[in-house]
Amino acid sequence: MSRLGAVFIPSKNILAGWVWSLAFSPDGKTLASGSYDRTIKLWNIKTGKCIHTLLGHPSSLLSVAFSPDGTMLASSGYEQVIKLWDVLTGKCIKTWEAHESRVWCVTFSPDGKTLATAGDDRTTKLWDIDTGECLHILSGHSSQVMCIQFNNNDLIVSSSGDHTIKVWDVKTGKCLKTLPKYRTKACK
Repeated sequence: MSRLGAVFIPSKNILAGWVWSLAFSPDGKTLASGSYDRTIKLWNIKTGKCIHTLLGHPSSLLSVAFSPDGTMLASSGYEQVIKLWDVLTGKCIKTWEAHESRVWCVTFSPDGKTLATAGDDRTTKLWDIDTGECLHILSGHSSQVMCIQFNNNDLIVSSSGDHTIKVWDVKTGKCLKTLPKYRTKACK
């Protein structure tokens, strides 16, 4: 029995390590799991069977994300690379160096044209999916960026070990706002 999140599943027939990241396909029929054992598995939710095992990361996986149309999966881990996978075939279609060290999070823009990555190097980077070109480097955090999320195609937010959340303009790469440092006190 397991829970979602960082879960150890001790069966060699299923996974051989902690599951650090989960993502549903847009149609909800496929689940991607990124694991400590350096594998990504694509699961048929209805049958519970593994559809593909994606191999190619030299270290543990930290993040997986489906493209909005469900045809691609992005992945990142303890190394500085990110990978794009063809969901139908399970083949890696693109690999590139994204950050100086581990990449904590990957996420697609709602239109699927941009991939955002969050790194140990205190930056968020925005990538053109077709060319692999870095469109913007969002700098301003004083610690690793661990989580990112698009609001729409115009805004992205990032959270960091520096206890801040920053709101960024996707088109210009400018920081629009820094939310107050996160504390355990309740909001007023």
